[in-house]
Amino acid sequence: MKRSALLPLLFALGCTGSDLYVQNGNNPLIPDRIALTGEVCSENTSGSQFPVKVLFVVDTSAEMRQADPDQRLIDAPGGIDALVQANRNQLHVSFGFVGFNSTARALPDTVGQQFLRPQDQDLIALAEAQLRVAPSDPRRDLTTAITTAESFISADVSRSPPGDVLRTRYVVFLLVAGPANPDLETPEIAAQVANLRDLVYDYGALEFQFNIGLLYFGPSTIDQGVAQSYNCYLPQTTPPACDCLNLAGDLYCATECLLAAAPTPTYYDDQFAEAVSVYQNIKTVGNGTLRTYNCPNLIDIKLPIASGSVNLVRKDILAFNRNVRISPAGPELDSDGDGLPDTQEVGIIGTDPFLVDTDGDGLGDGIESRSNKNPLDPLDRPSSCPNPADVGELPDSDLDILNDCEEGIIETSASKPDTDGDGLTDFVEFMSGTLPTNPNDRLLDFDSDGVLNGDEVLAHTDPRINESAVRGVESYRTGIDTIGLRTIASMEDSPELRAVQFVQGSSNIAAGQADLTWDPAAGTLAWVDAHSRFPPFWSAVPVAINGSGTYRLTARAPNGETAYIDVRVDADLLPDATVRVFPLISIADRNCYNVRISNIKLMQTGSYDPNLVGVNNIYVFFTQAPADRLTQPGIAQVTNIPVVFRCSNTRDLSSCARNPAEASVVITSEQFVTAR
Repeated sequence: MKRSALLPLLFALGCTGSDLYVQNGNNPLIPDRIALTGEVCSENTSGSQFPVKVLFVVDTSAEMRQADPDQRLIDAPGGIDALVQANRNQLHVSFGFVGFNSTARALPDTVGQQFLRPQDQDLIALAEAQLRVAPSDPRRDLTTAITTAESFISADVSRSPPGDVLRTRYVVFLLVAGPANPDLETPEIAAQVANLRDLVYDYGALEFQFNIGLLYFGPSTIDQGVAQSYNCYLPQTTPPACDCLNLAGDLYCATECLLAAAPTPTYYDDQFAEAVSVYQNIKTVGNGTLRTYNCPNLIDIKLPIASGSVNLVRKDILAFNRNVRISPAGPELDSDGDGLPDTQEVGIIGTDPFLVDTDGDGLGDGIESRSNKNPLDPLDRPSSCPNPADVGELPDSDLDILNDCEEGIIETSASKPDTDGDGLTDFVEFMSGTLPTNPNDRLLDFDSDGVLNGDEVLAHTDPRINESAVRGVESYRTGIDTIGLRTIASMEDSPELRAVQFVQGSSNIAAGQADLTWDPAAGTLAWVDAHSRFPPFWSAVPVAINGSGTYRLTARAPNGETAYIDVRVDADLLPDATVRVFPLISIADRNCYNVRISNIKLMQTGSYDPNLVGVNNIYVFFTQAPADRLTQPGIAQVTNIPVVFRCSNTRDLSSCARNPAEASVVITSEQFVTAR
């Protein structure tokens, strides 16, 4: 569940009291200082904001047709089409298809190298039909297949915004029946997969996997009489190693079972064992899995679509009050949060201290002033920037608090919240005076005061001005303790049923597509997880909704076992018509941290809207990346903590009050949204 934490939530102004002066260790907290504390966990990478692109690379040689004459690879209950259909309601999942023998080509021919959504049923059916075409080439060239996969993924990256690529998991699944190229050494093929892996990570993608499904390719001819004489269909007479039990009528599978379980290895068993060894090495360098199938009926393609396989760790967690700047003389008020102190706007530049964009051209006053543009001239915006008078508020594609046009002005990425990947988001770097396009400047000391730029940004002091005289009093104090990995389940909110928000779930809920139904006639909510999609089938237990509040929704197995989720219901938002949605449940290991950021200075802001007077917008940024790739731009999350601070006499702190009035404000993972 993600709520829009970027929209300020204004609090009614409370009264000052003794609770504002509580002691915290040796640091007294006073009305114009506040702390943020809480436990936050890294992002769940299995959510719908993280695209999963699955590329099937399918052996279409004569050997595959021999091993899988009925093409169960596509049509089995665990085959390609079943996986596509199981994800039909998951908009973040897409599929690509490559067929190969001695050559390779993207399918279907009508679209070429393009990932298809599960909803693109006609195109997917066409791709599957082309995979079913009888082979004209008995040979298999694995190197060509991998080269085509590389071309396929590269084409997709070129069409995708860089920020989308940062969040994308590319999953290749090679489905093959036979050995790798006999004239090519295993290390050469493994090196080719390693190069593909490195290329994908060079693009900045979140994850790459090269999975392999190897079907037992059996003898060149099938002696049905032998299969019948062994009576392979009866479990009590089937060799113990045989996996093809009770498959009556499938003589082909029965024969392969017998060969696989034979006490004396046959020629084909030796060849299969050798192939397993080769593919084992290939999947290892591809960070993937190898699955072997003794017969076509046992094909079961399992891909980690609904579980978080990437554990992110923190790069930085920092707070930033955009309405207060620190100068050598002490704190300076920036009422509109445009990066210019009120005194500079009024006394020097002539811009409006209560308007972020005085001339209304879509570019903030601070951006224009530091980019040799006139913040009082609405006509000096670049021609590529739309007029806000025509389109309204300009888009901020990556949710980093800089709109796309502003990012073009300062040469940062409109789709990456942290363009240079140094852990400090573009907005924070611009406002602080560091360089959002230089990953090395956080280790420099622009003002030669003995404190590195990155440390000054974290402390909310100025990297370009030596303010050492006030640093001890004004700098933020940050403490972060690593808790470690926690397994956390989550269910995504559905816009069609926004009255229902996930809170927590039991430890036994299944990852995958859930089923949630609101029945206004009965006044009930019913929920069941992915257990409803495979035997033994679980069922939902409808729960009566009697007003707003927290409810426990339960699913029950035939044997009486139950799983549950707790949801928060806003009864006023429940629709009048029946609504059935299929939200994604994900279960992920997430790195969690105890965070305390204190000594955050507050000042009374000005505004033309009386309700906004005194509002301080304190942003918290949480930048993350995979542990083995901390230098890449990675993922950023942000939340806004609005605090109202007002005084009857701004020179007398005893006349001041704030809301919330507590000495510290609790922050949680649920408050963050993903900058993208």
